[in-house]
Amino acid sequence: MVGKQSVGKGGIVVNLGCGNTKQPGQIGLDRYRSTQADLLAELAEGLPLADSSVDAVVAEHLLEHVPDLVRLMEEIYRVLVPGGVLSVEVPYFAHPDAFRDPTHVRFFTFGSLDYFVDGMKPASYTDVRFNYMSRELGFGKGFRAGAGRVLARLNPHGYEKYWARSFPARVLRAELEKV
Repeated sequence: MVGKQSVGKGGIVVNLGCGNTKQPGQIGLDRYRSTQADLLAELAEGLPLADSSVDAVVAEHLLEHVPDLVRLMEEIYRVLVPGGVLSVEVPYFAHPDAFRDPTHVRFFTFGSLDYFVDGMKPASYTDVRFNYMSRELGFGKGFRAGAGRVLARLNPHGYEKYWARSFPARVLRAELEKV
């Protein structure tokens, strides 16, 4: 997985919406007591962390549940140190799993995170500035997944426009570095 490359290099790592998937050495933050959370917090109210206090943030299958994504991205940006890493994994819009969960409030395309990436913003809704360290579509197994994987590697935007519904990726993964 993308997040293990940079996020596992030490320092303070916060797993947002950790549920029961917190890895050793991470600080878990969730809204539910029945999780592995070290800190309980409602993300809509901001992150209970000091400015520039975190080396990495893990957000696996969290962002699709957040009503105000721009505000959460601003909070993540605030708590990350300069050069800090945000590791994201979200359901890809073309996969049925993106629509299956009734708590999902948004869907992600290959370019959805561009709004937070320096030099790639289609529009400026925020002063948050990240750079992509990596970005990839994750596929399952089988012929359709294999065909989608090949098409997406050749041209991610062409894949998304013409082939994503026939050969859907399961997830979008990205690592973003705070500028």
